[in-house]
Amino acid sequence: MVSKPGSCEPNHLTFVAALKACSNLATRNSDKMGSLEKGVVLHARAAATRNLRHIYVGNSLVDMYSKCGSMVDARKVFDRMEEHDVVSWTSLLLGYAENSDNRLAVELFGCMKARVHCPSPNARACVPALVACGNLADLEAGKIIHAGICRSGLEDDEFVAASLVGFYGKCGDMTDAHLNFDGLLEKPDLATWSSLITGYSRQGSSDRVLDLFGQMKDTGVKADGVIFLAILTACTHAGLVETGKSYFRAMVAEFGITPGIQHYCCMVDLLGRSNRLEEAWSLAKTMPMEADAAVWRALLSACQKWRNATIGRAAFESLAESKSEYVLMANIYAMQEM
Repeated sequence: MVSKPGSCEPNHLTFVAALKACSNLATRNSDKMGSLEKGVVLHARAAATRNLRHIYVGNSLVDMYSKCGSMVDARKVFDRMEEHDVVSWTSLLLGYAENSDNRLAVELFGCMKARVHCPSPNARACVPALVACGNLADLEAGKIIHAGICRSGLEDDEFVAASLVGFYGKCGDMTDAHLNFDGLLEKPDLATWSSLITGYSRQGSSDRVLDLFGQMKDTGVKADGVIFLAILTACTHAGLVETGKSYFRAMVAEFGITPGIQHYCCMVDLLGRSNRLEEAWSLAKTMPMEADAAVWRALLSACQKWRNATIGRAAFESLAESKSEYVLMANIYAMQEM
């Protein structure tokens, strides 16, 4: 469009569409650097053609830089904008939450509510704020946001309701997590079930995890790898070896889910904690992908617990040298007075 002789000049809507394409590329193809380079070129041209004065272009730039992981540039664009609407604030808020800048996300949400002429947060803005509070396990900050949600009449929004389940679950407040889950107006989707089940798994409530999994299956929602990771983690904490092995086999046989490295690590940990070290060692050596440091550390920790220097040394030698592993191995030998 811009290279063809005699072509029309791009306007603010053209830049919005092109910047949206960069954001989509960064999200879908994970080519953040390539998308960022294209976005910077578009930013420079928008500035040269005086299109930055349009709020839609500014919002699109904030979104593009956020999706590309460049939050410093996203904040610079935001601060230089002559005016902001709810989309401006939400784009930056989403960027902080998606890039794990959780404290900045919570602070920005507070600024949004405190500004006199700032638009009131909508449902889309509340979701990343709750996610950030959950990641920080900041129960008090999240409760303040929840109170504001109720005052604004947003508690019935399906995305907000699901986010509340996840927030309370991450903070370990399973009573409120379950209350919000039960209060959902829409049928819970996989993500909402996952939030509740994972919350109980973190608390080691294996009975609740397995019961909820059964309820989820009865509603017709198909489990994914995240759900099974929560189940295996709960089995590990409860020492349910045979139950964990049964669900691990069911992942492939019944649900068609290929176990990932985290599932194998969980199984090695489960077996190791139960002093089935030979079985744990065999699984670590025969898994279809190369065992990572987390797998060997789980096995090494189990060897320390059960004072097994033979398998402990084998696990140690499979792991890249680091101080933490030397300490674990030294503890094993010390316990055996070697």
